[in-house]
Amino acid sequence: MHRLHLLLILPFSAFVLACSGPGGGGNSGYVNPCAFNPQLPQCGGADAVGDGVTGDAGATDTGSDNGSTNTDVNTGCSDEAPPRCNGNDVEMCIAGTYEVVTTCPGGTACIDGECVGTTCVPDCNGKDCGEDGCGGVCGTCNAGETCTASGICQGSVCTPNCAGKSCGDDGCGGFCGECQPDYSCNANGQCEFQGCTPDCSGKECGSDGCGGSCGNCPNGWSCQGNTCIESACTPDCSGKNCGDDGCGGSCGSCGGGQSCINGVCQTLGGGGDDCSTLLSCFGDCQDAACQQACLDNGSADGVAKLNAFLGCGPDCQDLLCVINAGCSDEGAACFHNNSGFGGCNALLGCASACPSGDSICLDGCYAQASAQAQALELEINWCLLNYCDATDSACIQSAAASQCASYVAACQNN
Repeated sequence: MHRLHLLLILPFSAFVLACSGPGGGGNSGYVNPCAFNPQLPQCGGADAVGDGVTGDAGATDTGSDNGSTNTDVNTGCSDEAPPRCNGNDVEMCIAGTYEVVTTCPGGTACIDGECVGTTCVPDCNGKDCGEDGCGGVCGTCNAGETCTASGICQGSVCTPNCAGKSCGDDGCGGFCGECQPDYSCNANGQCEFQGCTPDCSGKECGSDGCGGSCGNCPNGWSCQGNTCIESACTPDCSGKNCGDDGCGGSCGSCGGGQSCINGVCQTLGGGGDDCSTLLSCFGDCQDAACQQACLDNGSADGVAKLNAFLGCGPDCQDLLCVINAGCSDEGAACFHNNSGFGGCNALLGCASACPSGDSICLDGCYAQASAQAQALELEINWCLLNYCDATDSACIQSAAASQCASYVAACQNN
């Protein structure tokens, strides 16, 4: 609804007060003081001076004015003096002194000793709402707006609301986050897995990101960073029934409903554990039966992400190799369920401000960061852990300024 502008115009007659004098005659707009106080000396009922006008019998010779009845020498005020105005009050000379006999009512003004009707002109110039100066209004504001003192409709300040959401609209034109590839945002603001799309662009071999393969390298060649590199390689499928043989070949493939995890075909579970929970569970396992028990509690999304992560860089013996194999995207997707739009440098600043051990604060920082920012931050951590123990702060500070400086710089520039 558009702002409604109202112009309240009252008829001129509503403001004009017509009063008759004591003799029955009347002038439109004139208020006779005798109508308010007929006891005034000027309002006597007889014609005191014989001039045919009643109301002038109050003038007497007090004996102090040499016989004159017109002027009181003590005040300089003549009893026959016409009424005068004092602001919006009408005053008359009574016994030589001007006294208030009436105050002009609303809609009138005192002019030359008379209450004269006035016409109010509403003023809504530059206003959307509020008073028009004549008892009316200049308009009303839409729902959610308020009228300022200057008569302008102003919208309320919008407060984004992302409570319980990981994606979608925040109610103020912004977003609560974005979903990872192969996920979509549902009506409740949650990212839902929509299936995995294999990606082999620019790859000769290795993982396709969905548990499959982008190709095998010929004998004597090995897959490094999704590229076949010639090397003296001996295939190794001991303890494996699927996955890479270490030389670009395959140890086998899994049937329907199964996924290749660490070279063993595992049945996908129907639980609710996400990828990071499954990865932690796998870390405690010593055999395939334990790993299968972990998978039984995993969600389809969690198992798919875990498969993509563990299938990346299978030949790596250290974390630098994992970084160079381009596994940080898969790792970040496994460790973090949600992402936003923030950069890596902002993520570092947010995380450094969290109290020690406050996982809720850290989760909030990661949820605000983009998927790229999460991957860049993960590369810093992997590099530092490649050279230092997690509890050795001196080593970590040294490595951050030397061996891992390039990863830190990449994050700070994001």
